[in-house]
Amino acid sequence: MSGRVRWLFRLTPQRDTTGMWVEHREIVDAIVAGQPDVAELLTAAHVERGRIESMPLLAAQLPASAPVVRGRRRRAAAS
Repeated sequence: MSGRVRWLFRLTPQRDTTGMWVEHREIVDAIVAGQPDVAELLTAAHVERGRIESMPLLAAQLPASAPVVRGRRRRAAAS
């Protein structure tokens, strides 16, 4: 996942980095305060916000013929 996040950030440097860090701080604060439900909701909102901001930026940069991969990653075949 780390590699995908780095790739995304390289392709979308114009995203609201300050806003993302504020959201990270809110998530950490909820965890420290012992509020896992709040942390979970904040995390889901953070990911969704990032998706909404990133998708149009990525669509403008990626080739139109690039396949859209959805769902779970395939597991490597066992030997």
